[in-house]
Amino acid sequence: MSYKIVKISTPILFSLIVFLTFNNNISSSPQTQEKPLEHKVEVVLIEIPVYVVDKDGNSILDLKPEDFILYEDGKRRNISHFALVKNDSPEIASLARRYPAARRQFFLLFDLSFSSPKGILRAREAGLKFIRENILPHDLAAVATSSVFQGIQILTNFINDKSQLESSIESLGLVPTTQISKGPVGFLFSPVIASQVHTVEAERAREKSAALEDQLSSAAKQLQNAQWQDYKGYVQDYVAAFKTLGQALNIIKGRKHLVLFSEGFDIKVLTGKTLKELNEETEAIAFDRVAISRADKDRFGDPSLRLALNQALQHISSSDCLIHTIDVGGLRAPGEIEDTKQRDIYLSGRRGQDTLHLMAADTGGKAYRNVNELDKPLDDLMRLTNSYYLLGYYPEDKKKEGKFRKLKIEVIRPDLQVSHRKGYYEEKSYEKYTDFEKRLHLAELITKDIHRDDIVVDSFVSGFEGSKDIARVGVFLKFPGGQFLDEKKKEVKLEIYGYAIDSSGKFRDFFCNPLNIDVKKARDKLRTHGIKYFDLLLVPPGDYKIRCLIRNSQTGEIGAVTKELSIPNYNDPKLKVSPPIFIDKDPQWLSVPGYDPLKPTGRKVGEGLPIDYPYSIGGEEFLPGIVPTYFEHTQAQFLLRVHNLKLHPVAKIPQTDMKFEVMDDTGVSYKAVQILSIKPFRVKQNLFELLFQFELKSLPPGSYRFKVILTDTLAQQTVQTSSPFIYK
Repeated sequence: MSYKIVKISTPILFSLIVFLTFNNNISSSPQTQEKPLEHKVEVVLIEIPVYVVDKDGNSILDLKPEDFILYEDGKRRNISHFALVKNDSPEIASLARRYPAARRQFFLLFDLSFSSPKGILRAREAGLKFIRENILPHDLAAVATSSVFQGIQILTNFINDKSQLESSIESLGLVPTTQISKGPVGFLFSPVIASQVHTVEAERAREKSAALEDQLSSAAKQLQNAQWQDYKGYVQDYVAAFKTLGQALNIIKGRKHLVLFSEGFDIKVLTGKTLKELNEETEAIAFDRVAISRADKDRFGDPSLRLALNQALQHISSSDCLIHTIDVGGLRAPGEIEDTKQRDIYLSGRRGQDTLHLMAADTGGKAYRNVNELDKPLDDLMRLTNSYYLLGYYPEDKKKEGKFRKLKIEVIRPDLQVSHRKGYYEEKSYEKYTDFEKRLHLAELITKDIHRDDIVVDSFVSGFEGSKDIARVGVFLKFPGGQFLDEKKKEVKLEIYGYAIDSSGKFRDFFCNPLNIDVKKARDKLRTHGIKYFDLLLVPPGDYKIRCLIRNSQTGEIGAVTKELSIPNYNDPKLKVSPPIFIDKDPQWLSVPGYDPLKPTGRKVGEGLPIDYPYSIGGEEFLPGIVPTYFEHTQAQFLLRVHNLKLHPVAKIPQTDMKFEVMDDTGVSYKAVQILSIKPFRVKQNLFELLFQFELKSLPPGSYRFKVILTDTLAQQTVQTSSPFIYK
């Protein structure tokens, strides 16, 4: 019995030109013909979280869709979607899957410049407690720092992986976190093998805290020595960073709660005087007790800076983001405030509190001041943000011009307060995205499991035994080539991302690679077939979501697929059977390996990592079929990998009973499989590979699953497994 062997132990070359030296004269076989691509009309749903409270601040939870009136740019719109979101209820899981904007999102921002080192360390402890004890399984959080010398730095993108969030807060981006690597989108990853992670002893942890405090003190002294004009320049950079952040956060669907840990910059930069002094002076002017001096240049502060801050806060608010400020200086007595000539501009906590109050008020957030226990405001925010309504509607005349559309939502019931975004910016064209926005966009697609099919992609994902603690997850992706045949484009540039996320939300492994297609040279193969890409993830036993995204880096088009996969403990003696692995007998696809087992790089470098290619029959490698297409009387092959079959004590062979059936999308079963032959291979003491030759009988055209039910009659254990295919 013969089958196609494809070796992949060659250096990685991501340009498909290298694959065109083989089989240039190709014709489409009936098993690989693709359906013609269909023209799609994009329909965009605008989702708006709406908070409704009574005069005492209590959430109102009994409203109906008819109680709301929604206006866009002054015109009434029909509310097509409506849901009550309670983040602590079981329903949040299904709502989060259906509506990306239903997720509660916190953006923890630690201000390293306009804060005392002592205050930041207190905020750090409160943030750690918040992540460990408060956030719920479907909440998302991001961690960032702000510095007048480095701007706003995102340490961890929006995620629910507590280990990543804690690691970022512990270091605040200042103290290197050993053995932690950062992926391309902003997610953090520990070493692949757990034994490589060394336990941090208490003494070492104290050293890390001391190093962090030293770096914070050094940064504070640098700002302390600044003159007034330099200080104003620092504030200008600080404000500009908030504007950039607001523009980028517009990419993320749903309300964002930005929690700013800071002591605030001096309000005199904006106003020339404190709010209290301005109020007192305004009152005095009204009663002619004081005259206004034209020579008082700083009396009204810097108008250009006030305008810049106002614009920054507008961008924050328009992205459906509220700034909640927590004064990390805590409750201070007047005698504790150092007000020397050099230090007044950055240590005057009272004047900084005015700035924090302004930032919160202008974005609809809440300002917490004079609080020594910084975890208390975070507890309050969890309560205030727990329940809200989600309203959805379809806008008219959708364009991608980036224009702002105003929103207004009214509640018919009287005496209620309504909080919602002021409006939204239309989606802009991809070429106008900043790198920051591109990373945020990818992070949202990954963490919220948002479906996108701009790029058509099929996948086959399967687990394999690896080393003692780590299993291999082979990921195969297939791209029909017709979608890349644009006469105007000479080259198509793709980015391929793959993530393994366990049941607790922890990111275990990833791969990321570019893929460049020379359309002119690949045209024939693209027209009749397409591209197949292979990569590998390394994970411990457990339940996973394997999330893959493919983005066209020129147009921003995206394809996304998610597969749920259970990785067993291969050291466990129970019966284990792989899904049917269809054998790909068609060599005409452009085959691209995502890594070279002989020359590993990145996370595949390390002693004892099982990175060898997992797809083989009798020790020889092959390409698996990825959702293959079959026809009546098609003869094909599939492989089963069977672990831990019990052997007869005398004959030393297993005894099995196998059943095969085909199931459609509705669950209807068909007896349409005829097994023509079985060829066994004993790979290891506890592993058999079974190669089947089969033929399919007549079926209605459609999508199916090929189901195998295998019983070990000696051990009296039964396992079911299946793989998808298409029948025409």
